Amino acid sequence: MKKDYAKDILDIREKMDKEDEIEERKVDLDASIEVLREADASLKKIRDAVKSIIGILEKSITALRTAIGSMDNIVTGICHAIAEAQNAKIKVELDDKSQAQLNAYRQAIREDFKKLLEEDKATMTEIFAARRKELDDMLKRTSGVYLSNKVFWWLFGFAFGGVASLIAVIVILISKLLDAF
Repeated sequence: MKKDYAKDILDIREKMDKEDEIEERKVDLDASIEVLREADASLKKIRDAVKSIIGILEKSITALRTAIGSMDNIVTGICHAIAEAQNAKIKVELDDKSQAQLNAYRQAIREDFKKLLEEDKATMTEIFAARRKELDDMLKRTSGVYLSNKVFWWLFGFAFGGVASLIAVIVILISKLLDAF
């Protein structure tokens, strides 16, 4: 029996190539497994960090709710204090010296106010006199006739009545001329 050595060599070579390929795949798979293990470890760290953050946030929410309740209590307390202050009757006593000083201040304020009113009255009188003079000058400079409102409307009425009469006469004349033709 003759053995075909070439075929055996090819078979061995093929097995070796397959083993090399399997070895390469094994190395690739080992590297992939290592990457996956590292990713898994990172994800576990991230999960633990997220759990820690969630715990902190829950504590923060509880603290905020407590603070809101406290603020509501503070606002209510301030409102009650203001209401009590508004309803409180305060008794103030002034000694004779303070009373005299207060009356002196009041008197000084009254005098200053009267002085200001007098100054304002004088200023207004001056302004009014100046405006009256300006109006008188304007009336003197104008040419023509000045008519009061009453006279103006009387003249307007007469003029309108005269125009209406004239229109009536013209209409009558036109109608007679048309009848003649």
